[in-house]
Amino acid sequence: MNRSRFTLTAIAFLYFFAASTQASTVYFLPGDAYFRTYLTEDFLDRQSVEEPITFQYAPTTPYFCGYVGTSRLKFANQKGELLQQLRLAYHVIRSLYPKEAILHQKYKPIKHEDGSFELQKIGEPSITESNRLHVFIYNLNFDLTNHQLLHLYNENWKTECHVDDRDPHEIVVGNDIRDESLERGKEVHPLQVQKIGSPKEQAHLVPAGELMFVIVPDKKWLEHIARRKVVEPKVELNKNSKRPQKPEIYILKPDGLYFRSLEGDRWSDEEKITYDLLSKPKPGFF
Repeated sequence: MNRSRFTLTAIAFLYFFAASTQASTVYFLPGDAYFRTYLTEDFLDRQSVEEPITFQYAPTTPYFCGYVGTSRLKFANQKGELLQQLRLAYHVIRSLYPKEAILHQKYKPIKHEDGSFELQKIGEPSITESNRLHVFIYNLNFDLTNHQLLHLYNENWKTECHVDDRDPHEIVVGNDIRDESLERGKEVHPLQVQKIGSPKEQAHLVPAGELMFVIVPDKKWLEHIARRKVVEPKVELNKNSKRPQKPEIYILKPDGLYFRSLEGDRWSDEEKITYDLLSKPKPGFF
């Protein structure tokens, strides 16, 4: 590599590194329409019926230089009711979308007297759920018909971030997403939460109104859902289902679990899922 090419490469690397390290990780900001997190079996197993349930915000892009916003949303778990509802919703969804996992095992090299090496296990293996359920916590009265899911609808995000030169922290990006969020932000009520505690590192959010959990079971559908448009309708069959695959969501409300699918550019009517603990979830698509 000649000197000029080396210099250009070094400058490009330093510019990229500086840009990355100067940016902040963005968590929930006042005015956002939703709080984004994940739901996994391991998360549910770690919860107690006697303790509040704390959800960690899932940032779109983690950066190295600090953060803005609040990363935790804590729900009261009276008599374990919320935990029971979440476990039920997880079980229902996993009956159609089986859990996929990755096994992790740490090793260290061991050198023998004859000069040969072997790998020795360190500790017990761990399992990571690779197809986590995407969860978006909304106000219970969020209107899916007149407004788009997965849009933050926060017209004040630049003020909250104290920056002017980065995109909104939308999970799906694009001019159409940004314009919809900024131009119609005043039409959508911010997520009803209250910030509790200080200093900054110990602060968390608590609900200040009725909320609901919008659960997306498949990452590949996030873009379709954000644009409310099926780009390429899926016709493959899930191995555990006889239904054609299409973008769909599950909505956990205080009174139960609901299902909606994307039909062209609109959502189907809500369909409540009833459940018999001794049989399978209903209605008839199971």
